[in-house]
Amino acid sequence: MFREKGARLMKIVLTGIAGRLGRRVVHRLAQNHDVIGIDRRPCPGLPTRAKLFQVDFRRRSAEDIFRSESIDAIVHMGVVQN
Repeated sequence: MFREKGARLMKIVLTGIAGRLGRRVVHRLAQNHDVIGIDRRPCPGLPTRAKLFQVDFRRRSAEDIFRSESIDAIVHMGVVQN
């Protein structure tokens, strides 16, 4: 996952960042991009290029993240379990 010389950083939203797969994906994406994580659970040990918004992605507070940030891509890995 190498960025071409002169290519700009992307800002990527990753839902479900605290899950097993989400944690692996964020470490890989954060090597070359800025990552915004959304999850209800805490996610310790995030890379410096990743920031966590600890909210339920079904709530309005998650919508506000999309309004306030300039998002280039979304990786949706969030699930809702009952």
